[in-house]
Amino acid sequence: MATNPAQRSLAIVKASLKHLESLHEAYKDGLEVRTIDYQPFYDSLSDDFVFITRTTVSPHDGDYSRPPWSVVGKEQGKVEMMEAWSGGKGQVDVKEVGQGSLVKWEVGAPLEYFSNAEGTRVVVLLQERYSGFSEWNYGAMVFNVHNGLITRYEHLADMSGYLVETGYLTIA
Repeated sequence: MATNPAQRSLAIVKASLKHLESLHEAYKDGLEVRTIDYQPFYDSLSDDFVFITRTTVSPHDGDYSRPPWSVVGKEQGKVEMMEAWSGGKGQVDVKEVGQGSLVKWEVGAPLEYFSNAEGTRVVVLLQERYSGFSEWNYGAMVFNVHNGLITRYEHLADMSGYLVETGYLTIA
């Protein structure tokens, strides 16, 4: 049983990320995932939840004029998040995620969880890869926790490997 604020927040975030934990277990065991259950994640969100995705193409792309981290997505509100991620359903077929573009989602390493002492912020390190790509995406998921619910989730990822593979980015 979690006894201090940091342990409680770690438990909340870890329970909300069961879908990612199961993706890692499947990858480790060489199994293919057919469905993703987002319901534990959705259940942990506050009604006014905010989700932000920030990505970078790394400074080695040669364009130093733009900021290194760019906001590429933002969802405001729990209902809006559920609709954007899974059409409002808690459990979805993998092929339905991302409007059918995602056929395989792999989590290659165990998630690593860290919290500040007050339990207001939890950081999770992630290694993921999508079908058709050989490059792993390394990222951090930053969660704000208040009154036992996740109020904000910011996903930070270096997507340069994907962009090089798809031809959107060339490195001299």
